[in-house]
Amino acid sequence: MKKHLILVLTISFFALNLSSVIAQNRLQARAFLNRTNKIIMKAKGAVNVEKVYTGDVVKAVYHQRLARSLYKDNRYQRAIHHSYRARELAFAAIRANKHQVEKEYELQKEEKAQIKGKPDNLHLDAEVEIPKGADDKNVMQDKEDDVKE
Repeated sequence: MKKHLILVLTISFFALNLSSVIAQNRLQARAFLNRTNKIIMKAKGAVNVEKVYTGDVVKAVYHQRLARSLYKDNRYQRAIHHSYRARELAFAAIRANKHQVEKEYELQKEEKAQIKGKPDNLHLDAEVEIPKGADDKNVMQDKEDDVKE
């Protein structure tokens, strides 16, 4: 009886700990995705001003949409990977349009830890389906929604 009680208490402790870790991962992923949305909006602004269409904005948007879908499926680490790829592409669009990437948008210390183990860009790019005919001009007016929950 005593061993059974200890076993139940131990399992309960680990279950509570695991749910706490999952909640923390969810919060971190949401913050990561929402920061990426801001960067994508900056990239769209730069492209709107300078009119240099490289295709990077449309790729960033579709990576971010996939990230949001992965987040909703509770695949937080994978969502972060695609959101980071979206950031890289948004940064490329900003630079191609002769704008500066502001220091506030560089990876933060905790974000660097979150992207460890990220697959290479070719692998991530292969997972994203961009419709035929989609280009930077098509997505310029779309508003990228923040992750709310």
